Amino acid sequence: MITFLRILIGVIFLISSITKLFDLKDFYQTIYNFEYFSYSVSVILGLLILVTEFIISICFLLNIKLKIFSLLTLFLLSIFISATVPQILIGNIIDCNCFGSLLPGKTDIFLLLKDLSLFVFVLFIYYLKIKDNMKSNKSF
Repeated sequence: MITFLRILIGVIFLISSITKLFDLKDFYQTIYNFEYFSYSVSVILGLLILVTEFIISICFLLNIKLKIFSLLTLFLLSIFISATVPQILIGNIIDCNCFGSLLPGKTDIFLLLKDLSLFVFVLFIYYLKIKDNMKSNKSF
């Protein structure tokens, strides 16, 4: 089960980061459209998100430091969820650019549910990793 979820999350973040790479200007504009940051800050955040998503994807796919990268993923998803909820509440439905132009998506309840689902999956992986560590520590 953990292997399936790990690979699923890795593939999702890999596709997300690669598709954003081909539409960088659109992704920067999307961050700017949330109206939280100036355009120059949106560019920096866009690059940071892109690199973070790519690193997360590699670590999940290759099973590298999963406990640490699960926490980083939970933090990133928390930011996405925190940015999406107010947009939904005020009715500012914009293109989320989550997968670049590959899969258009809007900041709506469905995006929130997808992010929450990913959050639960990553939380489950983190929990299983902690549980595995506790078992291995008891064996000594």
